[in-house]
Amino acid sequence: MRIFLILISLILTIDASSQTGSFINYTVRDGLPSNAVYCAVQDNRGFIWFGTGAGLSRFDGVNFKNFTINDGLPENDIINLFLDSKGRIWVYTISGRVGFVYNDEIHTSEDLDYLVPLDGKSQITNIFEKDSIIYLSGHDIKRLDFNNKSSKTPINDKTKYAYAVPLKDSVLIVDVNEISKEKNGEVGPPKQYFVANKASTNHKIYHHYLDDQILYFSNLSGKLGYLDLSNDSLHFITNIQQVLNLKAVDDRPFIFLQHGVYLLNTSENRLGDKLFEIDGACNYFRDNDNNEWITSISTGVWLKKADVEKLNYHTPSFTSATLIDLQSKLLLHQRNEIWEIDPLNGIRVRETFSDPFYMKTIYEDNEGNLAIAKRLGYNYKGKQHSIISFNEIYESEEGLTVITPRSIYFLDSFSDIGVLEEIEYRRSNGKIRFYDSKITDFHQFSRDSVLIGTTKGLYRLTSDTAEYLGNHHSVLRESISEMTHSIDGSMWIGTDGGKLVRYAKDSLLVLEAGKDISGQIFNGIVVHKNVTWVGTNAGLNIISSRGIQKLTEEDGLPSNYILDVEELNDSIYISTEGGLISLHSNTTFEESNHIPIFIEEVLANQEPVAVSEELELSHKVTVIEFKFSGISFAETQSLMFRYQFKSMDDQNDIWRETIERQAFFVNQSPGTYIFQLQAKTKNSDWSPPKKIAITISTPIWQTWWFQLCISSILLIVVGAVIWRIRKAKRFRDKLDRDKIEAQIKALKAQINPHFLFNALSSIQRFMMKDKKDLAEDYLADYGRLIRKVLDQSDKLTITLQEELETLRLYTEIEQLRTNDQFVTHFEVDDSIDPYITKIPAMIIQPLLENAIWHGIRPLKKKGEIIVAIGLDRTGRVSVKIADNGVGFETGNSVTNYESYGSKLVKERLELLRRFYKKDFQFQINSTPGEGTLINIKFPSNL
Repeated sequence: MRIFLILISLILTIDASSQTGSFINYTVRDGLPSNAVYCAVQDNRGFIWFGTGAGLSRFDGVNFKNFTINDGLPENDIINLFLDSKGRIWVYTISGRVGFVYNDEIHTSEDLDYLVPLDGKSQITNIFEKDSIIYLSGHDIKRLDFNNKSSKTPINDKTKYAYAVPLKDSVLIVDVNEISKEKNGEVGPPKQYFVANKASTNHKIYHHYLDDQILYFSNLSGKLGYLDLSNDSLHFITNIQQVLNLKAVDDRPFIFLQHGVYLLNTSENRLGDKLFEIDGACNYFRDNDNNEWITSISTGVWLKKADVEKLNYHTPSFTSATLIDLQSKLLLHQRNEIWEIDPLNGIRVRETFSDPFYMKTIYEDNEGNLAIAKRLGYNYKGKQHSIISFNEIYESEEGLTVITPRSIYFLDSFSDIGVLEEIEYRRSNGKIRFYDSKITDFHQFSRDSVLIGTTKGLYRLTSDTAEYLGNHHSVLRESISEMTHSIDGSMWIGTDGGKLVRYAKDSLLVLEAGKDISGQIFNGIVVHKNVTWVGTNAGLNIISSRGIQKLTEEDGLPSNYILDVEELNDSIYISTEGGLISLHSNTTFEESNHIPIFIEEVLANQEPVAVSEELELSHKVTVIEFKFSGISFAETQSLMFRYQFKSMDDQNDIWRETIERQAFFVNQSPGTYIFQLQAKTKNSDWSPPKKIAITISTPIWQTWWFQLCISSILLIVVGAVIWRIRKAKRFRDKLDRDKIEAQIKALKAQINPHFLFNALSSIQRFMMKDKKDLAEDYLADYGRLIRKVLDQSDKLTITLQEELETLRLYTEIEQLRTNDQFVTHFEVDDSIDPYITKIPAMIIQPLLENAIWHGIRPLKKKGEIIVAIGLDRTGRVSVKIADNGVGFETGNSVTNYESYGSKLVKERLELLRRFYKKDFQFQINSTPGEGTLINIKFPSNL
């Protein structure tokens, strides 16, 4: 508006000292680009946008995101904003430039040709949308058909300083001194106004108010008024200071002056009550959650939260106030005064009394006289009556219902109160008396349907007698403190026992103090729009289909002790020990109000990435950052976020909660991940999750085909290396085996000469003793033995059967040599097949020879040798050679004699262990005078 150009040059910086505790003030210190804020609008997502003297600003409750000409704005000085039906935010600058913001992208006449005709030389004063046509009014009136991308400007070349407002079937055009209507693109004949004020034809502010009134202010004459089109009358209010703006809010005219915001009292043609004491306030806006925003030309933005707000009136501190809903207004008692609360005309003192008194109830008759019930008697028409003290008076189509502590009276008029004691005790005459209890509350559906709360419980009146409902439900035997009814016919009943009961068709829902609701003393119950408001000594309980919401001092209540609760004109008024407050009842409590959330930005290695539901990032990204926001202007401090970042196959449902508005993830492996974000406040549920699927690409060296190629190459290389290593090992093993085999054969060869020498010595001894027959037998056996030894000379192992045959020949020869001095027994266990089992060649013979010559030979008696062959518990071959010879001391190094043959056997066994890489054991146990036992163990699978 052009008025802003004048005002900005006239008004100096204004101190923001008028801030009260119920306001939050946002300035450049909080992120606004300027403290001069001219307008505000809320977009479809929930963000608040502010037009300032230094650009456009978007607010989410915590952070301001600012836009200037560097971001595409036509100019930085934004004086008007408008949200159309498609979600576009139209931006108007002080010099008349036009543009719009859509999805955070700015469009102007520089990139859209059809916006060029809308740019003008003067600022826009009003904008609205009607039948898909956008109207812009300023120096002239322009039309934009957005669907056809066409503009028409101006509508009427003769218009000057025009202002346009939408009507039901047309558009009203207010020109300098006349008004005309545009319908279907045609402007009708004008009608003359303001004839008496031709001197003040320029520099006006207009605003449409209701259907037939237009607010009006002339800057030159300083006159404020309104034009009543219904009777063509023009009303003025003189002596008004400079007006910054005019606006109709909820059909109430708001007047913005330099020192505050006022109502316009059209009935008395004067300024009404002061609504907001904010210097330089120039615009008013209410968001979707009923939070109130007041913009200022010098002190930034002021927020008045909707959850709990003090009344917009300069009222005293009602520390013990009782509210009475009376003929579309509230009466309030405080000490010795009766106050009247009228949403349109504010609050005023209705009556004053000389002394403070305790008030029970108030009634207003048809003539406006108040009947005020006190502790003793009542006041009516300025007189004190003491013959009766009543607790409540109810008015219905059938007359009046008067409640006293013991009785209920049904009267035809208020004048009958003075003769209550004379009414006969008959139901038809309208009197019911309770002798055993005191009446505390009463609800009348009709004269034949009454619920009565007493100190003994709840009664239902259906005839001349009262039915005691405590007989049906024990909770209804408690003293009743509060009652009210709902539109569905149910009753809400508060008891002195701290129980809140919903009673409907003999069914009960009982809520208990401390468990379900706060407080146990009920001081007011109101049901409005399916929401039940319950005041207690511990706060306010709001009961709806979404559950029970509890408000206390932490939420802004001046006191937790609620004195009374009433509803008036869609507002809930609450009297507390700390003062009188009100709540917007049209705030939705029936369903969970989820917090709108947005993922504002995604950064990969600190570089921004275009935000979408699916993102693909390089494997080189080591840090992923999400920046997000949630919109909650009323509960900013309790706004909480939680998020997940997990792979697609991760089944864990773990959320991380934070109050920060960003999240970092470092060094994520390649794969697909899901980022989920939710938000909530203390009084809302978790919002539906916002999701982004992020795929981190797999580097080439981690792809399956690359790994397959590398694996194949490595497999070939490793295979070749292993083959060469194994080949070399086999060669080394063969050398080792050949070496060991050669050593074994060498040892074996050492045994053969030893045996041959002994055998030839025996033959020589037989020859010298002329025992030719024995020599011949010995020589024959010796030949056969030599043949077997020669057959086995190149073998490491032979069968057990071959070894036994060799041993039998050997023992026969030795028996001839010793003249049958011993006998030999060969025992083979059935578990061994001698024809299959392999044993080391010539491993037993040296030990058998030791037994004969070192054990048996020195005996004076005949000796016995037992050779037992079997399997031990582990499956190894066990060869035991036992003799009953002289034995020796195995632990005595002096007497311990280890024959040359035993030594060779041990060495052969050690070589065999190395050769076969298997366990071979050799053990000797000998006892002097008793004999010797030798045990050899070796694997059965040689």
